[in-house]
Amino acid sequence: MSGSPTTWERGSVMAKFELDDAPTKKSKPTGWLAAAVVLILAGGFAGAYYLPLKTAHGLLMNEHEALAKKTQELDSALKSSGADLKTTLAEREKLKQALKDASDKEAEYSKEVDALRASIDKAFEKHVSAKYVTIESAPAGAAATAKSNLLFRPNTAKTLPFASKFACSVTPSLLEGSRATVTVEVAPTEDKDGFAKASEQAAVIADLLRTSCKLSANQVDLAVRASSPAGAVTLRVETTDKAPAFSPATLLN
Repeated sequence: MSGSPTTWERGSVMAKFELDDAPTKKSKPTGWLAAAVVLILAGGFAGAYYLPLKTAHGLLMNEHEALAKKTQELDSALKSSGADLKTTLAEREKLKQALKDASDKEAEYSKEVDALRASIDKAFEKHVSAKYVTIESAPAGAAATAKSNLLFRPNTAKTLPFASKFACSVTPSLLEGSRATVTVEVAPTEDKDGFAKASEQAAVIADLLRTSCKLSANQVDLAVRASSPAGAVTLRVETTDKAPAFSPATLLN
């Protein structure tokens, strides 16, 4: 029969119906699962590597800043120490030069005074041996003393022969070019007459030095000195050069 569906057609329709009514299978959610895994792995990597590295980097930066600051402080300290050392060395050189200058001046002065003393000792050597004269060191030279009764007649200012010998013995120490002077000294006394006589005798010796001994007026002086022995005349021969104001010892103290 042409109007009724055939058995094959009915089977095809049923098969189609069954296919249409069959439940559709859903795809598995693999995309978000993979993303979750990646995020977990990334978080683990960050926790295991990035964060410790960042912390270590921060510590290194802090240490670097601390070292840089310390280096700058040391550099400043070194520059300051260098400047202080330079100043200290300069002051040391100045002190060394001052010590040398003071030592040279002291040595030169001592040499001059020693030479003057040696000259006086030699000039009066015979008179000292004869016990007519005594010699004592003075701060800047030497002093020769003779009893008045060897130089003058009793109770007068008239000279004896030894007076000229005594006075002129200092001449070699006061030659031209010498910076020494001679001072005729007598001791003070409460006896006015005795002091007047002693002063007159000292003036006579001073005159002998300028005339018989041919010394210049500016090389001869008169003085009354308490330390001079009574009943005697003293010839104090000293250099006019001043003793050094500073010595190595005073500079170091």
